[in-house]
Amino acid sequence: MKRTVILFALTLFFTQFVCACSDMESAADGGIVMPEKKMSLSAVALDDCLYVLGGMIETGEIVSDFAKYDLLNNEWTQLEPMPVERAGAAVVHQNGRLYVFGGRSNSGLVRQVDVYCIESGKWESAKDMPYEAWNLSAESCDGKIYLLGGISGTANERRALNEVYIFDPGDNSYEQGPPLPYCRHDAASAVLNRNIYLMGGKIQAGPDAQAVDLVSVLDVETMRWSELAPLPGRRVGMKGTAIGGKIYVAGGNSSGTLLKSVDCYDPDTDTWSVAAELSAARSGHAAASLNGMLYVAGGSLTIPKSAGDIRLSGSVEAISIAQNDPVE
Repeated sequence: MKRTVILFALTLFFTQFVCACSDMESAADGGIVMPEKKMSLSAVALDDCLYVLGGMIETGEIVSDFAKYDLLNNEWTQLEPMPVERAGAAVVHQNGRLYVFGGRSNSGLVRQVDVYCIESGKWESAKDMPYEAWNLSAESCDGKIYLLGGISGTANERRALNEVYIFDPGDNSYEQGPPLPYCRHDAASAVLNRNIYLMGGKIQAGPDAQAVDLVSVLDVETMRWSELAPLPGRRVGMKGTAIGGKIYVAGGNSSGTLLKSVDCYDPDTDTWSVAAELSAARSGHAAASLNGMLYVAGGSLTIPKSAGDIRLSGSVEAISIAQNDPVE
């Protein structure tokens, strides 16, 4: 059965060039070769293209690169870079524009909101966020964009957040929404039937913070949070989306183990099950899907103990959700 989904990626870890690439090649960990190995990047899929933004490369540098991959012609095209480099940002597509919220740059946290107009190919700006955050979540519902949690500060000043802000692109304004039941960052999010789901992540910041299995849902009509069946295990750095009336969560890190699993939540039964498996376990990836294919881009292939211990993916892995079978 064909399924379509949009995922965006944001991740826990710290922290260029995109060239033309005309062939669909096989990377070491499977899939389409990216011109740069990255983590903490973001992605959106629409109109037979995969858009990939920013992230951190293996040197620890955060980049502003922006490119699209033509899924029909198997070709990368470099686009105008983001106005500021970002890692751990939240990207949402709405009405022909990509909205980029939060994240961190090489010099600190980013409050400005950059907006890419797909038709003109130019960057615009929107009103700055009311707060600074990276590794936040964002979802679009009923014409508005919901910003959820994240981390404020860096290094020893990090603090997990429970803020919820609602951005209205129509009048370029924010209003405060109902706070999260728990502070949360590096969580997966998805929207389905006017409900916004927030899954896993961490409720504290810092090197000793532990992942959680909590699943919270915001009813946009009543503006109330409630708790659902927990994830199969504690999990952070994964990505989530709604596909065909269900919620899917891909990859991530569970208690120091990188995951391959793509798990499915059925809201009708309030239960979780395994739906598919990535060929390479990873965390801190970006993901998007279109026409039944799930595209998982970049990410960390190890859990680094130090900056020199990072090993990043340079591929986009393609998986058929319907067939539960990796596509090379």
